[in-house]
This record gives sequence, C-alpha cells and structure tokens, in this order.
Amino acid sequence: MRFKSEAFDVFQFLSEEYKYNDHQLHCVLQFKGKLEERTLERAINLSFKAIPILSSKYAESTKMSYWESWHFENANNYLMVTKDKSSFDDFIVLRTDEFKGPQVKFCLYAEDNCMLAVLMNHMICDAAGFKQYIYLLSDLYSKLSKDIDYVLDKKLNGTRSINRITDNISNFTKMKILTSRKIVSNKTGHLKFPLSYSTDKKPFIKKYVISKDRFIKIKEYCQKNNFTINDVFLAAYYRVMFNRLKLKPKDNLNIAIMIDMRRHLKNRNIDSLCNLASSVVTGIEYCEKDDLFQTASKVKNDVDLKKDSHLGIKGFLEIELAFKFLSYKTIKKILKKHFNNPVLGMTNIGVIDKSKLKFSHTEVEQAFMCGSIKYAPYFQLALSSFDNTITLTVNLFGDMNDQLAVNDFLQQIVDELP
Repeated sequence: MRFKSEAFDVFQFLSEEYKYNDHQLHCVLQFKGKLEERTLERAINLSFKAIPILSSKYAESTKMSYWESWHFENANNYLMVTKDKSSFDDFIVLRTDEFKGPQVKFCLYAEDNCMLAVLMNHMICDAAGFKQYIYLLSDLYSKLSKDIDYVLDKKLNGTRSINRITDNISNFTKMKILTSRKIVSNKTGHLKFPLSYSTDKKPFIKKYVISKDRFIKIKEYCQKNNFTINDVFLAAYYRVMFNRLKLKPKDNLNIAIMIDMRRHLKNRNIDSLCNLASSVVTGIEYCEKDDLFQTASKVKNDVDLKKDSHLGIKGFLEIELAFKFLSYKTIKKILKKHFNNPVLGMTNIGVIDKSKLKFSHTEVEQAFMCGSIKYAPYFQLALSSFDNTITLTVNLFGDMNDQLAVNDFLQQIVDELP
C-alpha cells in the first residue's frame, strides 16, 4: 500500500538534504518504576496498526515521492532495551532512516526507575502530532496492561494535507494574503549565534529544567503584565542575543517563532499525524536602556501585529500553490535556491499533559520534547513544560566549545527571567 507524500513531508526531508536540520523529533519520559517490556512492544505494534504510515518507507522518483507500507515484525527494528545509561544517552541524538523505516524508534532504559526515549521522523508530523502519538502510546500500554488481548478500536489515518487549514479560507482572502507585502513568510536575518568552525562536530542536546517554584513565579509575572509565556521567553532570548552579538543601539534582530496552525480550526482533534506548523519572523530593535518588561512589551506588540495579519497562513498558501502546479524535481530546485531558513528561531512545544500520560500504574515523573538537531549556522531554542516545570533545550551539531557556549546561553536565558 502507498500513502501520499504531503508538502511538509517533502519540506522536512529536504531540511536534512540541504543541511538545515536532521528532521527528527525527540521525547524523553522518566518514570517512577518500571515499564513491562513485552507490553511496551505490543503497544508499539498496535500503534503501527493505528497509524500505518509509521511502519512505512519513504521513496522518491524523479516525478514524485511517496510512502510505501512495510511490516516490521522484529522488535529489534524499532525497540532497543538497555541498562547502560551512556547507550541510552547516545540513542537520544540518533535518527530514524526514512528510506528503511520504521518512522519512529524507541529506547527503554530498563532500571528500577526506567526511562523511555522516542524518536519520530519530523516528516510524519509536527510537535503537536508527536504529543498526540505519545498520548496514544500511553493509552495503548494501559489498555494492554489490563487486557493483553486488547484489540485496536480506532485509527488515526485521516488526511495529512495542509488543506485542513487552507480549505477554510476564501479565495478572496487567499489572494489578499498572497499579494500583501506586509506579510512576510520567508525571511532570515544575517546575525548568527557564535559557533565554532571545527569540522569535528557531533549531535548533542543541551537542556535546562526550570523548577516548579521558579516557573510558577514566571507565570505569575506573565499574568500580572498581560504577557504570554512565549512573550517573556522570547524577550529573554532577544536580550541574551543582544548581549552575545554586541549589538549597537537601534540595530535590528530577527528571531523566527513556530506557530501551530491548528489555531485556525474549530475542532483541533485531528484524526491523523501531520505537519500543521508554520513560522513567522519577529523583529525588534536593540535599546540599551530596556529592561525585561520593556523588551517583552516590544515582543508582544510585534507578535500581536502579525496575529492581525493572518499569522503563518501565507507560507501555507505559497507551499500549497507550489505543490499544486510544479513538479517534484522543480520544487526541490526552488527550495534549495530560494528558501531562506531563519538562522535564529524559537519553538514552544507547549504543555505535555501529565493526565494523558498514564502508562498503567507506572507514573511519569518528568518529560520533555524537542525538535530537530540543527546544522550551523542555524540555532533554535525549544520549550516544553510538564507538571509545572519547563525544560529549555538547544539541539546542535557541534564540538565541545559549542556545548559550553550553549550551556552558557541557557543559563543566561534563565538569569534574564523573572
């Protein structure tokens, strides 16, 4: 069986080919207690039946690309079990192979308080879809713990097309958005995070977990000043970069943020895993006298103005047109030559809902998610929250000097926060 390759599948695939990022999503769950290996294996197998594209292989021809179903009956193809922490840590920065499949892989650290790492091919879905999958896996594990012969009662096999978003927009509005010069969907700044020039670079993920007490204070600050969490963390990001790049007064800096386009849907319970994320480029001027409140106010004003301008929609419409009228070969050439990936970015994956992570009686103590590992000069800060803590992550291909620089960067972000 073949599955249609959607626009963002191709876009994510080319992200690796053109050395923007490795198009992988990462999740790590830490438990109080043990998971039962055989039950986890059965839950994964059932998830492949619920979402058939996960057990498929990606294929390319000169005219098109597509997914081809495959059967992975041997658990060694998708589940690694280890009691060696270093092997578990090494797994977290690995990647799936879209041409061999499957499109999701797991590593279980099988100690008394076990851990589970999940890698998902970003071609399959965005971060919101990845959360949807983790919740499904949790649910299947819980049901199999009660009844080992549980039979799947639903599938997530609906359309994965961005038409879910664009079909809700009138042709008149589409034309207005596409012809507007005020709405920028493809823009990058020239300023870069300082990284080494070493050729000996390896993938790494650096994280900083902000405690419950501190995160509650940050949320209280947001509520008091009518800021979102995004506003404040993006403001802190700007302030750190102003300093690290030694900008002069009135110099402008751009940072792209990811937007979940499900915001445009009346019903966000989607019956498929898909990519429905877009980006918008924010920009503010450096002012030496500004404090965090003033920087956050400027960030909020900039983002609010863009929200009034159909935030993130233009990029979707441009991609829709390209894939409707151009060949696969032509699209690859255009993206390679003309698409300007933002050099600096931030993504807020949002809340990982603890109430939806019920692996039977084994409690999830901590969890975080992050996106793709970037190739220099691209740099992204990711946020994900769980149980009133928030985890900051930066993923890069770099050397030890880059790792030290990222650790310092994360600490500076935290120091800027309320």
